[in-house]
Amino acid sequence: MKMKEVRKENKLLAEQCCESARVEDIKTIAAEDNIETDNILSQRCNILDKKTLRKYQRSTLKLISKSIEPSFGPKGSNTITCMHDPDTAPTVYTKDGFTILKSIKLYGPLEKSIVRDMIDISRNQAKNVGDATSSVAILSHIMFENLAKLEASNKYLPVNIIEEFSEVVKDIKKDIYSRAKKDITLDDIYKICMVSTNGNKEMSERIRGYYEKYGFDVTLDLKHSLNGKTYDVEIDGMCLESGALDYRFLTDDGITKTIENPRIYVFRNRIDNVRMFELFDTLIQTNIVNPLHWKIIQSRVKYLNTKGSLTQEETMELAKYSSQLDTMPEGADQYVPTVILTPHVSQDMSVMMNNILDIMHTKDGNIPFVVVHKIDECQNVFYSDISRLCGAKEISSYIDHDRQKADEVAGYAPTTKNIHEFYGSCEKVIVTDKTTTFFNPKLKYDENGNYTETFNNLLNHLELACKGEIETGDDVVNLHKIKKRINSLKGKAVELYIGAISQPKREQAYLTIEDAIQNCKSAILSGYGYGSNLEGLISAYNIRADKSKEKSDLRIEIEEIIKISYHELLRKLLATIITDEDAIYDIINKMIVNKQGYDLITKDFSYDIIATIETDICVLESISQILTMMVTANQFILPEVNINMYI
Repeated sequence: MKMKEVRKENKLLAEQCCESARVEDIKTIAAEDNIETDNILSQRCNILDKKTLRKYQRSTLKLISKSIEPSFGPKGSNTITCMHDPDTAPTVYTKDGFTILKSIKLYGPLEKSIVRDMIDISRNQAKNVGDATSSVAILSHIMFENLAKLEASNKYLPVNIIEEFSEVVKDIKKDIYSRAKKDITLDDIYKICMVSTNGNKEMSERIRGYYEKYGFDVTLDLKHSLNGKTYDVEIDGMCLESGALDYRFLTDDGITKTIENPRIYVFRNRIDNVRMFELFDTLIQTNIVNPLHWKIIQSRVKYLNTKGSLTQEETMELAKYSSQLDTMPEGADQYVPTVILTPHVSQDMSVMMNNILDIMHTKDGNIPFVVVHKIDECQNVFYSDISRLCGAKEISSYIDHDRQKADEVAGYAPTTKNIHEFYGSCEKVIVTDKTTTFFNPKLKYDENGNYTETFNNLLNHLELACKGEIETGDDVVNLHKIKKRINSLKGKAVELYIGAISQPKREQAYLTIEDAIQNCKSAILSGYGYGSNLEGLISAYNIRADKSKEKSDLRIEIEEIIKISYHELLRKLLATIITDEDAIYDIINKMIVNKQGYDLITKDFSYDIIATIETDICVLESISQILTMMVTANQFILPEVNINMYI
């Protein structure tokens, strides 16, 4: 019995020894694996390890920040950019952060990728609230430096750092929104413009005047003047809060697409079945592809005629295409300006359209064609109003095939033979990635310039409904919707043409005024708050001081990083006009305590330094996207070994 127990005990001891040996082996293997990995990555290959990646991420963000800082704030100086041949192209003098960022060219592929990512992320922010790229670039550098140091302490995993960072940013955004002032006035519009234009009283009064004359629903469209003067043109417009299906449609300036006198086709239902696709493709084929085909032939013939000596094959090709042009119907090479509206286009959308988009994006941006999508149920009434006033016959999907056939015979439903007749029209359509504006729809005015019976009937119906809702007071949401429809019907748009004595001055004025208009639009929709990144600073301090819940050590460190980063951003801004560091810190503390901005032009505290509440929200969202990509990356793989300049 004792002998059995001894053997059992020896067996258990042996197993423990083996297990211990296995653990040591595993540790040894892991250590050797790290050494081998380091050795591999130190050799010539196309992989940059994490240490090298962080080094160049930090240096690139620092370079971007230092390049933008001199032009930061109203007292910042101009940056001169020369993007083309200096002998022929004009130089641009600018303080616009996004313009400066786009002008920065770096040599290494890693550095290029960082700049490209920052441009892509900043572009969206610039479209929503005006330019805040300077704040994004400088804050990204400050925060990344601190997060990189936190990561290097090896106390936390990168994924945990970013998760906690995202949570803190979410709380800061919520705190900022809680202070949004919604009751915007014309005086607030003026103040926002004064901040955005660095004190341009004339332009601030002008923009205020548009909102005073037409209301807060007015559409302000900015354009370059060709005669050196600044002037405006009033245009009737109706707006749909849905934009282009694909960014490649926006070929005017990468942001908008303007189509004069278009044919407007309204798909009432989703384009996601065979019949709807056939109708969709027929429109594209007839209005766009066929003219494009003839234009390509014309271009080829022109090239061959001017080339000089031709090969035998080229001679035959020229004869063939010339013969085809002789039989070309008159006007067959002219595009039919086309706007297609649809609630949704299936991912299996036309291959033909994809090919056209590629041509529009790379070769011919003048093709007058756009598809507007994502028209949800909330916009159905606006969709119907636009369709009705443009005079378009709506294109619907059918479940009952017998009913479809009957409607096709009666002319109520389109076929591939007559689909091109189911259009409405207006004077002009301007499309962005989020909105589509229709100017002077066909059935709004008669030949004498008076409202048509169709328009008056619709307007009278809505005004009676509005009056009824006001009297009963039962449904505030429905009342708001009716008022919005009335404003959309009456809606005026203003094209503001910016001119100056030289192209550089015109471009500088254009960018400044564009920021002001974007900021006003956003403030009208979302409310306003303090400008100059003060909202972000106040909320960073509020979240750090919040004792209502328990916080992890990581949470506390992240809160502190964001707080000191905003503090440093404000220090850099004030340092453009003040050299005394003690005075700068005193001003920042008073701004936080008194919740009051500081006017860098008058050098005094002021409650007039305001901006859309979305400014700091968009800045934080942009930074969060940038830092999430960078901190969670652990290596960088180059396309080829021979371009690895980092080892």
